[in-house]
Amino acid sequence: MSGAAKFDVRAPLGALFVLLGGIIAVAGVMTRNAMPTGLPIALVWGSVMMVFGAVVSAMAWRARK
Repeated sequence: MSGAAKFDVRAPLGALFVLLGGIIAVAGVMTRNAMPTGLPIALVWGSVMMVFGAVVSAMAWRARK
């Protein structure tokens, strides 16, 4: 196998989702007064993105072992 075939895209993708989810979650906390439904949507979806990124990163870490 060549070196390019061993590259696992899950690690950087997981880190990207964790980072962007954190940014969106912080933005949701900062703009709590702009909630039309009473639920901070940015906080919820930022948290969902962070959990998804953590799962993808864990899959990459597990595959590396």
